[in-house]
Amino acid sequence: MSPTRRSVHRALLAGAILPASAGARPESGARTESGAASPEALRAWVRAHPVVHFAAIPDLAPMSFLRRGRYVGMAADLLDLASEHLGLLFRRVDVNGRRDAVERLVRGEIDMLPVAGVTRSRAGAVRFTRPFVHLRFALYARDASVVGRLAGRGVGVPAGYEHLSDELPAGALVVPIDGLRDALDRLRAGEIAATALPSRLLEAWLEREPFPELQRIRGLSARVPFAMAVRHDLPMLERVLDTFLAETAPAALDGLRAAWLGGTDVDEPRGGALAAGGAGLVAAGALAVFLRRRAMRREPAAR
Repeated sequence: MSPTRRSVHRALLAGAILPASAGARPESGARTESGAASPEALRAWVRAHPVVHFAAIPDLAPMSFLRRGRYVGMAADLLDLASEHLGLLFRRVDVNGRRDAVERLVRGEIDMLPVAGVTRSRAGAVRFTRPFVHLRFALYARDASVVGRLAGRGVGVPAGYEHLSDELPAGALVVPIDGLRDALDRLRAGEIAATALPSRLLEAWLEREPFPELQRIRGLSARVPFAMAVRHDLPMLERVLDTFLAETAPAALDGLRAAWLGGTDVDEPRGGALAAGGAGLVAAGALAVFLRRRAMRREPAAR
C-alpha cells in the first residue's frame, strides 16, 4: 500500500469524517482551536442532513454531463466517492442547463453543484470548496489569421472569467458567453471572431459535435480552478465536502483525473497532498477506483 493510500486508510479508520446513524442533532458551535468545525460537528451535521440535492451542469464533459439520462463524469465519480465515505445521499434535481443550475443554487433551491468554475463574480453568491482540478484555456477561431485582426472585434469569454481579457490581443472586445454551446454557436453565426475556452472540455465537446473549421490560435497562461459549489447558507456542507477533499479524496483524485481528464491543459491543484509529494494511486489502483465509481448506482433525478 502506498504512503498516500495508507494515510487515507488511517483517516477513515480514525473516523475523521465517518458517517453515523441518521437522526442526531447537529453539534453547532463545536470548533477546533483553529476555528474550523470539529470532526464531531461534521459527523453530527451529516447525521442531521443525510440528503443533499444537487444539479448537474450537462455541458462540462468530461467532468460533468448526462449520458442516456444518467449523470456521469469526473465530478459524478467524485460525488459517488463522497457518498460512500460520508454517508450522504446525493439526489439530483433536473435543471434546464448551466444558467438555470447556477441561478437555482443562488436562490437556495438546490444545495450544491458537483463542479463549477471558481470566479470572483460567483464567490459572493455561493460557497466554493477547495479546487480539485485546474484547467487551462486557449483562444479559438474559425480562421487562425484573425489573431492579428481582433482590435474592435468581439471575443467570447465565459461569463465570470472576464479576467482572461488580460491575455487577449490588444483592442479585442470581450463578449460574455454562456458555456461551450453558446460560444460555438456564436462563432458559426459570425457574432464573435474568436473565443476563449477550456481546452480539455472543448476536446470532449468536439468528439460529440465536430466543428471541422475550428482552429486553436494559442494557449492562455491562466489556470482556472474548478471546485464544488455550495449554497451560501450551508457553511457546514462546505466544510464537510472540503474535509472530504482534503483528507479522503487526494489519492483517488489522481486516478479520476487520469481517467477522465487525461489530455492537454490539465493541472493538479497546487499545494494539495499530491502536489506535496503524495504517491497517489498506482495505475491499477486508479483504474479500479474509476471502475468502481462508474459501477455504483446513483439516486435518480428528483422531479
